[in-house]
Amino acid sequence: MAEATNGQTAGLRGNTPSFEYITTKTPVVSGVTAARKINETESGSIILLDNAGVRNTFTLPVAIPGTNYTFITNIGTNTASIITNITSSSPIIVGALNLTANGVTGSMFISNSASGYDTLTFNGTTTGGLQGSKFKVTALSTNTWFIEGTLVGSGTLATPFSKAY
Repeated sequence: MAEATNGQTAGLRGNTPSFEYITTKTPVVSGVTAARKINETESGSIILLDNAGVRNTFTLPVAIPGTNYTFITNIGTNTASIITNITSSSPIIVGALNLTANGVTGSMFISNSASGYDTLTFNGTTTGGLQGSKFKVTALSTNTWFIEGTLVGSGTLATPFSKAY
C-alpha cells in the first residue's frame, strides 16, 4: 500500500485502485456563549446551538454565493437569533421552514422576497428551538440567503421570521 498525497492509504488490488479508508469531516462549531459573527471561511460547518439558558445571536457574513451553514439544536431547549449581515445591501432570507410541535402537529412558514425578512428567531417554544431543530442557510446571491429545514417547538406555533432592519 502507498500513501496518497492527502494522507490516505491507497493501493492496488489486482488492477483496481482501492482505499483503506476515506475520511471526510465536517467542521463543527460548538460552545458559543455570546453573540458571534460567523466567518465566511466556516462555510460548510455545522453550528451547534448547544447552550441552554444562553441566548445565542449569530450574524451571517456578507453573502457569497454558495456559502452555507447548518444549524442544529442538540440540547433540550435553545433560544437564538440568526440575522443576516446588515452591511450588505438589503439582505433577505427566502425559503421555508417546517415547524412541528411535540412531533405531531406542524406548520410551514415561508419567507419570500416580498416579505423582506432578514432575521430568524426561535424562543424554545412557539417559534422552535427544541432539541432536534435543524436548518441550513445557503447564499444564493450577495443579498439573498436561502433557508430550509425543520424546527421543533411546542404550544401554538408562530413564524420564526421577522424583519429587524
